[in-house]
Amino acid sequence: MTSRERVLAAFNHTQSDIVPRWCGASPEFLAKARRQLNLPDNESFFIRIGDDFRRVFARYVGPEFPLSPGSVCRTVFGIERAGHGCGQPLSHPLADATLQQVHDYPWPDPDWQDVSRIRADALAWNRQYAVLGGDWSPFWHDAIDLLGMETLYLKLYDEPEIVDAILQHIVDYYAEVSRRIFESAADALDIFFVGNDFGGQNGPLLSPEHFDRFMLPHLKRLIDLGHSYKLKVQLHCCGGYEPLIPAMIAAGLDGLHAVQPCCGGMDLANLKANYGGKILFNGAIDSHHVLINGTPEFVRQRTLEVLDIMSPGGGYVAGASHDYILEETPVENVVAMFDAVSEYKQWVEFSRTPKLKARQGRMKLLLLPFLFATAGMTASLVCAEEPSPKIIREPVEWCDKHVEETGKTDLPRVLFIGDSISAGYRGPAVNELKGKASFAYFCSSIALGNPTLFDELKLMLGQYKFDVIHFNVGMHGWGYTEDEYRAAFPKLIALLRAEAPGVKLICATTTPYRTGAPKFEQFDPRNERVKVRNQIAAECAAKEGIPLNDLYSVKENTPELSGDGVHFKQEAKEAQGRQVAKFIGEALAGLPSDK
Repeated sequence: MTSRERVLAAFNHTQSDIVPRWCGASPEFLAKARRQLNLPDNESFFIRIGDDFRRVFARYVGPEFPLSPGSVCRTVFGIERAGHGCGQPLSHPLADATLQQVHDYPWPDPDWQDVSRIRADALAWNRQYAVLGGDWSPFWHDAIDLLGMETLYLKLYDEPEIVDAILQHIVDYYAEVSRRIFESAADALDIFFVGNDFGGQNGPLLSPEHFDRFMLPHLKRLIDLGHSYKLKVQLHCCGGYEPLIPAMIAAGLDGLHAVQPCCGGMDLANLKANYGGKILFNGAIDSHHVLINGTPEFVRQRTLEVLDIMSPGGGYVAGASHDYILEETPVENVVAMFDAVSEYKQWVEFSRTPKLKARQGRMKLLLLPFLFATAGMTASLVCAEEPSPKIIREPVEWCDKHVEETGKTDLPRVLFIGDSISAGYRGPAVNELKGKASFAYFCSSIALGNPTLFDELKLMLGQYKFDVIHFNVGMHGWGYTEDEYRAAFPKLIALLRAEAPGVKLICATTTPYRTGAPKFEQFDPRNERVKVRNQIAAECAAKEGIPLNDLYSVKENTPELSGDGVHFKQEAKEAQGRQVAKFIGEALAGLPSDK
């Protein structure tokens, strides 16, 4: 199959010879890749990794506007920007505009874009690749630039007619530019590619109601425009936006690009099971943690795991979870990702094989309904599948990793593992120990019992040598029973010791869980479970000869120090920090003299 045929098969949710590949990268990364791989140009790099896409653009021929001092660029809507890369807007000219002033604003002219060479540019690829075209059309971002984000949110409620008018003018421009592109070159194009980031790290940036009311009509207008020229339409959308996907599908969207599994609601198995037969997913291989911080072998393994989840039945293009692979990303990791995709044995081969591979056996059970519906598999295959790990998600998941003084080797290194409670006492503890060690922290909502926790810890522990680890993992994961917690706790200890040989461990108990604001004198019902988990931790620590830092007992009878029932006032954080520092100081004192 040609690259073009492969991509169109994926959009049609049919199997191809190999999973299609997509590479979007920054100019800085591409320059680094050319140097390291000794390649003459960007095209040579795209051929090396097997990128199945190419893209063509209109050329700006409009007036040249002089930039103000300090600005780095200017949008067609008159917004100057400054800072790293394209920077941030220096002004919001329509923040206080009346409806008439919105209409009178100097909106750009579609004549500023020259589309005359697009068809020739696209045909230069000899129809071997899937060609992307059309204007990027980031109307949501342009509205934020023109109004300011907070002002935009307020006007959704207070002056919706202003928001409507601004969006209408913006999309009128984009739609006309794209219409001219398609009139000129639609027969040489395959995909209308637009971009609007409707998601943030923890979820959508708009409620589904506001998205449906303000954004969806304009998105659908662009989708309908692409379809009228027989093009597939793909939306680039960063962040967590799962609640918006049903509306996007209903509007006719064909593909979603740069799926970010580390964002709220973007669990890959759930996405594939719920929407995989209705829309193409493009991306999903984590560039936030895996590509930047991993080793080539770790990247390869994670890539294969993503392919196991996302490739069955077609409807998937493999690539990084962010369109712009950044300069700091190791070239060898990007090559490892694409080589793994090229070598991956397609699901069609797997579906003909009675015996499932061990890696495929780890696929989540949530995917099975989709597999049976799309791949024609029989129920007998369930018996061949290994048990999948139980994964229970938090309503909002987050993971914060930080390593200080990475080049310093003359001091021992201490790692704090915990949650938002450890984030509170970590600062005071570090202040107590200043000059005695270098510090790192791993704070996350990922619960003990969720295999993702071990994966993330392995990634961090594999990058640095740690001499002391202070850990607590009891506040999250209420969907796991205490028996499951008991089973997982020794595995955590074994992991820490295996990945950090010779490390001194300190186990901390989980702090009280209160309710009954404003005095917080009552305990939340979950506090009984906290106490059971603390007993499990204490038993495991004693059995393994690990010191126990009992943070629970010292705060059990001090409700006045509670900030919200779970977290603490600054006075309590500082007291916790001193107690943590005492335990860590004792561990540091017991290290070999060369530390």
